[in-house]
Amino acid sequence: MDRLISTEHREHLFQIVLDRPEKRNAISMEMLEQLDEAVGLANRTAGIRCVLVRGEGKAFSAGIDVGALMTLAQRYGENWMLRTWENEDVARYIREHLEK
Repeated sequence: MDRLISTEHREHLFQIVLDRPEKRNAISMEMLEQLDEAVGLANRTAGIRCVLVRGEGKAFSAGIDVGALMTLAQRYGENWMLRTWENEDVARYIREHLEK
């Protein structure tokens, strides 16, 4: 898996860098997973007082990767969003992250 998110920390500052400039840092599913890991790392790093999220290249982020949305639509069909929310794994993931 490519590293689409990188992290840097100095003293009290923790930087999370969206590193997909060729796509204007459009957020893919892989990036979301890596972003979750990076936020967790920032949370576990002692002494951090500030977390800065920035984008590599000319844009912070173009938003969600439309290609990723199309993949979900192909995988789950026309009502993919409703089916995704009804999926037990997704519901469990959301519950776990809301409890944090």
